[in-house]
Amino acid sequence: MKTFALEGRFPVPWIIGAGLAVVALLAVLAWKERRYATRPKWIWMSLALRLLVVALTFWALAGPTDVIEDKRTKPKGFGIFVDGSASMTIQDAGDGTGNVGRWTDAGRSDQDVPPQVLLDKALGALTAARVSLKPYSLAQSLTDESDIEELGERLLGSARGALDSCANYLSEFDASQSVLEQSEAVRFDELRLFVNEQLIPAVDKKNVSEGDDIAESLDRAEQSLRGIADAAYGRIEESLPAAGAADVRNRISLVTPWVEELEESWLAPQEKSLRIGRFAFDAEAIPTSAASWGKYLIDSPAKPEVGTSLGAAIEQAAREAAAGRMNAAVIITDGAHNTGRDPREAAGTLSGMPLVIVPIGDARLRRDLFLHHVQYAKSLIHKDVLSIDAMVTAHACEGEKVTVDLLADGKAIDSKTVTIRTPSEDHRLNLKWKATELGIREFQLRIVPVDGEFSEDNNTEILKVQVIDDEMRVFLADDLPRWEFRYLLTLFKRDPKVTSESALFSPQHVYPNRQDKPPVPRLPSTIEEWRRFRVVVLGDLTEQEFTPEQRKMVKQYLIEGGNLVVIAGETAMPQKYAGTEFGDLMPVDFRALSPSATSVGFTLEVAPDARDVPPVQLAATPGASAALWRTISESLPVFDLSPCSMPKPTANVLIEAIPAQRSNGERRAFLSWQYVGRGRVVFAAAPALHKLRYRHGDRYHYRFWGQMLRWIVARELIGGSKSVRLTTDKTRYSFGERVQATLRLTELDGQPVSDEEVSLVAESTNGVVSRIDLKPDKKVPGEYHAILVGLPTGAIKLVPEGARIDTLLRREEISDPVETEIAVDPHDSIELRNPLCDNVLLSAVADASGGVLLSPVAAREYLNHIDLKPEFEQRLEREPLWSKWWLLLATCALLMGDWICRKVIGLV
Repeated sequence: MKTFALEGRFPVPWIIGAGLAVVALLAVLAWKERRYATRPKWIWMSLALRLLVVALTFWALAGPTDVIEDKRTKPKGFGIFVDGSASMTIQDAGDGTGNVGRWTDAGRSDQDVPPQVLLDKALGALTAARVSLKPYSLAQSLTDESDIEELGERLLGSARGALDSCANYLSEFDASQSVLEQSEAVRFDELRLFVNEQLIPAVDKKNVSEGDDIAESLDRAEQSLRGIADAAYGRIEESLPAAGAADVRNRISLVTPWVEELEESWLAPQEKSLRIGRFAFDAEAIPTSAASWGKYLIDSPAKPEVGTSLGAAIEQAAREAAAGRMNAAVIITDGAHNTGRDPREAAGTLSGMPLVIVPIGDARLRRDLFLHHVQYAKSLIHKDVLSIDAMVTAHACEGEKVTVDLLADGKAIDSKTVTIRTPSEDHRLNLKWKATELGIREFQLRIVPVDGEFSEDNNTEILKVQVIDDEMRVFLADDLPRWEFRYLLTLFKRDPKVTSESALFSPQHVYPNRQDKPPVPRLPSTIEEWRRFRVVVLGDLTEQEFTPEQRKMVKQYLIEGGNLVVIAGETAMPQKYAGTEFGDLMPVDFRALSPSATSVGFTLEVAPDARDVPPVQLAATPGASAALWRTISESLPVFDLSPCSMPKPTANVLIEAIPAQRSNGERRAFLSWQYVGRGRVVFAAAPALHKLRYRHGDRYHYRFWGQMLRWIVARELIGGSKSVRLTTDKTRYSFGERVQATLRLTELDGQPVSDEEVSLVAESTNGVVSRIDLKPDKKVPGEYHAILVGLPTGAIKLVPEGARIDTLLRREEISDPVETEIAVDPHDSIELRNPLCDNVLLSAVADASGGVLLSPVAAREYLNHIDLKPEFEQRLEREPLWSKWWLLLATCALLMGDWICRKVIGLV
């Protein structure tokens, strides 16, 4: 709406009076000047022009202005932040302890509401009433009584609605029920009377009995009700059965239905009138949408190495509030803050936007022992010593001695005892056994339980070890005596448990002190000769040295279960074999590097999924081994990486090659492998493994090749019968890792069984955790593959199912199902090592922001009473009319006209 107004610095009557005075003066002057004019009649023309200038001048002094009034509706904003970090995948106690019982109740239907839920609902409404009246005391400092009245009516009206809801919930609750003790029931009755007979009338009268402030009375009532509700839940938890008997869903699985219900019943009706910001956070806050809550929180893989920054979520809320896009926010988290800015400091920067924090997770440290991160060689040579490293974590066992036994056939063959000195403590132990018998041996690593232990399911690990022959036949071939060939030849010759043969096609430097001629180099010429060797190591062989017939025999050798290690070279291997049958066996694609990528060095890093694979284990722990690979390659970067170093989708990468200029180039595979039939192909993308000898002599180089040979020939990952064989890429995984499973089906005569409908079932101690279809391999008849993600920690049993599998097993007269067992360890990250909900931190963050810490039921009720209605914003725009260019030009034109007139009549 546009209106006209005079907004000059002087009152309009003054301007009119001054204008009339000037007009009178000009008229008198004109009357006197006409006696001296040569043309008296023109004097009136000059006066008219002067009067117009005076009119324009006093018009400008009056300040004519167009006032534009714009009334708009300004929507408020609401933010929801959900913790999506790895710690939210932890499964808390099944007995409902901590916040888990309240989250379980929050997911119940309205027809199945337990009595304690009414207490939390009443608490949420009472908290909303207190927060609504928090600024009421500020009204007392206002001088304008009308402002006090208007503000008080609004605040007291909002509080009255919340108090009515609170009173209704309190009246529905029966204090005589078993969830309250007698003293608590008495306090409850007193509280109910206080709300109905004092608080509500006091709000109606805008005053509290005995002169107390309304907000203070509400605060006392809230604290009393909170204590009663907490006591009720605590008593219910104590009466629940032992762990595992109740809901054992992880935290994300409990939170997601609550968030989705909030979206459907509370946010969706306000979508048009409310700005809604949705964020999931770990180390940073990431915008998401209502449609993707379940996908982001449940389906996204966990990232234990990322960490959680509660401060990042609060900083994002502060930015949204500063931009006017957020007036209220709720944060659902377990409080596992371990990176980034202190959330208490960040919460202090929130001005006028208190946070509603909803905690989840067990806040009580349970008395428990668990065994994890068990490391051992899955295969070893006869008479070698098996070394087993394990981590024991003890909670609430301070002052006690904990014993770990290594059992074989139920008898202890080694034992270690440690003393626990703190409430939460880790101990790394090492136990040993000497391999005296060939074949697959099964052991049990067990923590002796302590009295009152929360769960004994995580005290035991089953270990399977294959003891192989004390003599291993290895064939080694290369074109030139490269460093890797020389060191391997020497290493194999001095290892009494390895018998080696070699073929070097240009051997002039290998025998410097011999007078006789070196032997004529020759590769095995028949498949029977290839079968004599457990492992074949091929270097940079040319196409003339490695003929097409021999390549076909190598493929057959692999399909039958042979093992091949290929070390790349500059001349031929493997780039010269692109497009051939042998090239297809490699775990890498034949794509060349760009010139800029080959001009920089590469450092080596253990692939995230390979930290526990034996060949890369050079030190006592996976972390120390990864650091060793990185340190050595930083001192001696790899410059001769093969152009064929991009892994295939079917490949398993053990060591990655990272460009020295990390921003320039993508990660490549330095060491990778894949299955071919029943055998394995391992590919090293550069002849640089001998650099492990840098500053360490033969120590790590010898260890690498020793573990590589034992790992590649071992069949400890295979479970099943002659016709049904189930394998996994490893037996031990960190939480969040992918499990790659392969099923091989053959008839008793060796013919592959293809194109069958089979599935893989993963089972934990709590039942089936995953079921997935196995997909047939188009390149290898009889092979089926599956990738499992999101498996829980602990022992996992994998069982293939299908009608054809049952038929094959019946033909072998096997009644038990084929199965193999893997173990999923907690991650090294503090994200998954600390299972507790940090209620102390969350309470401090809520206080720093002026907000509240509420259970999910109470928070849901609280949100029903907060004011998020749109605000009306009035904007006035003023457009001055006196400052226009036409006014100045007109004034100048009139003055010029007056001067001309006076010139004509002889007055100038």
